[in-house]
Amino acid sequence: MTRNAILAVAMLAAAFASGCAEPEGASRMLGAVAYQDAFVAANEVMSQYYTVVSAKLDSGEITSAPKLIPAGGDQFFNTSATRQIATIRLKHAGGEVEAWVSVAVQRQSSEAQRQMARTTAYDTTANKTPAEMEAASTPEQNQSWQTERYAHDLEFKMLNDLYDRLHKKAK
Repeated sequence: MTRNAILAVAMLAAAFASGCAEPEGASRMLGAVAYQDAFVAANEVMSQYYTVVSAKLDSGEITSAPKLIPAGGDQFFNTSATRQIATIRLKHAGGEVEAWVSVAVQRQSSEAQRQMARTTAYDTTANKTPAEMEAASTPEQNQSWQTERYAHDLEFKMLNDLYDRLHKKAK
């Protein structure tokens, strides 16, 4: 093996061992289309899948409301809620428009998980008061959601729908 091949294998092994994080979303070039048209089409695509809560033309960001989904087969005994939150971002890239879509799949943490997190310290002395850990006044503020994974299949489907919508209008 050459020195470069050995170095490449070592870098891949190190990345694998360190547990590389799953990529957050997918992107696609939409071609030389008008930014405003791309934004309108992206908003329509997001509305097709989710309820839009924010659409900012100046930043190119469209955000969905959380959507509750079934937990999935791997969580047979886990009854905590699962939801998706989607984001679409558009930006100019070398005379074209680039779209980025992220669909985060999140699971609601239970009180038992929060209690366990407190007991995993190296000592038995509390480092934070209950108010510091869970200072909230409404049930919605007390909810804790952790991103479990990203729905890449749905991200690619939304990107393809966006591309098709833009290029069918041009025909």
